[in-house]
Amino acid sequence: MIKKLITISTSLDFLFEPIEEILNMKFREEVIETILKDFEEDQVNQKTYRLSKENNRTEITGFVDDYEPESILLSINNITKKEKEVLKEILENYEFAFGSGANFRPVEETIKMYRQGIANIIDK
Repeated sequence: MIKKLITISTSLDFLFEPIEEILNMKFREEVIETILKDFEEDQVNQKTYRLSKENNRTEITGFVDDYEPESILLSINNITKKEKEVLKEILENYEFAFGSGANFRPVEETIKMYRQGIANIIDK
């Protein structure tokens, strides 16, 4: 199991794409849209989202607390040891690329740096 607190932003797609690739699954697009919509419109109530489809081996959920509405606690369950290692690296790469330091880099540079990091992780 992996749990990671992630800041909600439109850059979440950059995080979700490699996770989907590693786990060979697709997230529920309507749930991702709801997370972003709720972030814009409802920062009062706590919420739980199921990103993985019901029939997937791996369960991925997100929890938004009413005390920290700008962040989502991502939980990834039922994964292999190898998947866990790779996913931790992906999460660290995402945090490094799109975290607070991203404000000081041009967007194109951030995206390029992030994608290169993901390619290096996946190619291992």
